[in-house]
This record gives sequence, structure tokens and C-alpha cells, in this order.
Amino acid sequence: VVVIVSVITVVYNNVDHIKSTIQSVLSQEYSSIEYIVIDGGSTDGTIDVIEKYREKMRKGVEERASEIFLSISNNAENYAGLKINSDFTVNILNKKDTMDAGSGAQSLVTAYSVIDALAQCSGIEFPLIIDTPGRGLGVKNLNNVYTHFLKTNPQVIFLPNDLELDPEFGDKNYGKYVGTTYELSKVEGDRTEVIPRIKELV
Repeated sequence: VVVIVSVITVVYNNVDHIKSTIQSVLSQEYSSIEYIVIDGGSTDGTIDVIEKYREKMRKGVEERASEIFLSISNNAENYAGLKINSDFTVNILNKKDTMDAGSGAQSLVTAYSVIDALAQCSGIEFPLIIDTPGRGLGVKNLNNVYTHFLKTNPQVIFLPNDLELDPEFGDKNYGKYVGTTYELSKVEGDRTEVIPRIKELV
């Protein structure tokens, strides 16, 4: 069990010390830290220091999310990456570095990319559960998504239907990455039974 430690810094007009305070928290060896900085409306430059760290973190997540997006998108050759704006909305950038509307499938890939980038950049491992992961994704895109998460995320659970991932095909291609696979079988009425299908995969 990973214990997340929350550290909260409350500051007001303390530009001389806020940088060293932030650095002290960020330099801790324990990685599962949630860090919250609350400014009381400083006017001495404290907010500017805080914003520099905020921007650095935003940029780090943006770069990692772009790398993931380009590795799992089936149209990577048309894109330059992702842009995470200051208000934390996300845009897909094309090769001309202009915003691209993208398709519904690419929007889903964008969401996967940002979620995984946040996990990787925070250093905090958390279980990722993806229900019907193949909504609107083509075969190549879906295979890229499965392969990426099964190789990089130690706690991922996919809940695909048979149209998104044929059980036999899934076991054959991804069996070496997973602990077990399950099948949901309707028993009666609204009751569903969870059946371990394969306990030991090659």
C-alpha cells in the first residue's frame, strides 16, 4: 500500500523564503507526496515564484503526455504532440504547431496520454481502470493502447467487451504482461459472475 503524504504550505508576502521551502519539499526522497501551496494574495513577488514551479510542472507533464500520445496514436505522423494550456485544457497540435480538432478516437487517446503522464510525473503509482477502452478506436490504435499500458503501468485493469478484444486473441498477444484474465458471465436477472479464465499465462 502506497501512503500519500500531503504537505501544505500557506504563504503570504514571503518571497525571500518560498523558493527554498518549495525546493525542500520537492527534494524529498519519498516520491508519494501531494504538495499544495496556498497563497494569501501576496504582492511582493511570491506568486511569481510559485507560478514558475507550476509552469515547470505543467511543461513536464506536457512533454511526457506528448511522447505517450505520439507512441500510441495511429496517426502520429500527422501530429506534433499535445499542448497543455495554463488553464489545463489540452489541445492536439498538428505538424504546423496549430491546434487540430482531432477525431473522437484521438480525444480518447489524448485522455489516456495525459492520465498516464500525470501518474509518471508525480511518481505516484495508482490503479488505472479503463472501462471499454476501445470506444471508437481502430485496431492499430487499440493495440497500441493495450501494449503501452501493459508494459508501463503495473496496476492497470482493462474491461473490454468481446468486440474490443477477443478473449483468445487477447490472451495470445498480451498474456505475458498480465497476471490473469476474467470473464463476466450473466447468471440471471442483473446478477453477473466473475470467472477467472486463465490463471497462468505464457
